[in-house]
Amino acid sequence: MRKAAVWKQVGETPLQALQRFRGERCIPASVPMTYAGRLDPMAEGVLILLSGDECKKKEEYLALEKGYTLEVLLGVATDSGDVLGLVTKTVQVRLAQLESEKMERSIIALVGEHTWPYPRYSSKTVHGVPLHEWTNKGALRRVEIPHRLMRIDEITYGGIRMYSNMELHAIVQRKLESLSGGTFRVGEIVASWKSALSMQHEYCVVTISCRCSSGTYMRILAEKIAEKLQTVGCALSIVRTRVGDDMMHT
Repeated sequence: MRKAAVWKQVGETPLQALQRFRGERCIPASVPMTYAGRLDPMAEGVLILLSGDECKKKEEYLALEKGYTLEVLLGVATDSGDVLGLVTKTVQVRLAQLESEKMERSIIALVGEHTWPYPRYSSKTVHGVPLHEWTNKGALRRVEIPHRLMRIDEITYGGIRMYSNMELHAIVQRKLESLSGGTFRVGEIVASWKSALSMQHEYCVVTISCRCSSGTYMRILAEKIAEKLQTVGCALSIVRTRVGDDMMHT
């Protein structure tokens, strides 16, 4: 095996997915392995693993175009941009407010190049320290959040669905419970979602599929889609369906 496309599960880190694959294939520890590209703990999907001399081509694999299916929860914002975050704002959104054709046009208008900020909870370093560490220390105000060019090549609108607060709570709870390594503030996160989801009975979730450049954060795209629809939002689910020509299904 020089290259393998594996399915990173929700709750896993890329390193844990690599270690799982190494164990399943009985690959000796003496064989060098690496993963080409990251996926957030709350995301799942295609992850490229490299071994041996193929590890030297990591940068080539990192640059490959990606494909995603993204669910955007409207009316709820978090400090991480996904469900692994503290709820910072809630806005009531009713399905009647969302005209399907207008919504689809607004979302498709995001196709193109954008200079958007890195998520506050990301591994991007500033002065040698990852942004998530600046955020955890409460010192983010001391640094300027860097921006990067993110390119959306194609967006396909997949429709909208209503979830009851009980359904949504079950989804969020299941994702948080999947975290194999835990998180330092999981108690706070659970409490903030419990409080937020008690505010109303139904929630709108928009589904889109997209092709994009390497380094395009779906958490940021979720927030930008919500902005286009004149509300707030976060990523409810992120599924990477393609890396270059490699495609997989659950």
